[in-house]
Amino acid sequence: MSFAINAFIDQLWKLGAAHAVTDCLLQDPKLFSIGYFKNRHRRDATKAFGEDGHHIYWLIAHGFLNGLGVWWATGSIGFGIAETLCHIAIDYGKIEKYYGVHRDQAFHGLCKIVWAILTTV
Repeated sequence: MSFAINAFIDQLWKLGAAHAVTDCLLQDPKLFSIGYFKNRHRRDATKAFGEDGHHIYWLIAHGFLNGLGVWWATGSIGFGIAETLCHIAIDYGKIEKYYGVHRDQAFHGLCKIVWAILTTV
């Protein structure tokens, strides 16, 4: 039992660290533009790319970066793809103001818990 708990904690730690890099550090507008331009409601993002939907490419790229982090942490391309799809859907909901940043991060955290459980069971 102790081994399973240690494996789960180890996996959750790696997933959390990957999330901190891909969802926090790589979205800092002073360092990178991906977090800024993925939101079609930001005035400067719309001004830079127009109203024709370029923001969706930034959102998809952001999802892929988060999927890459999960792939690195778990060693599973399947979990990386699942994270990519979930991350895009979750962030889309936040962008469209279905919920705020705290619920957004709770959903991301829940995904990490699920990936950690499924990779250590």
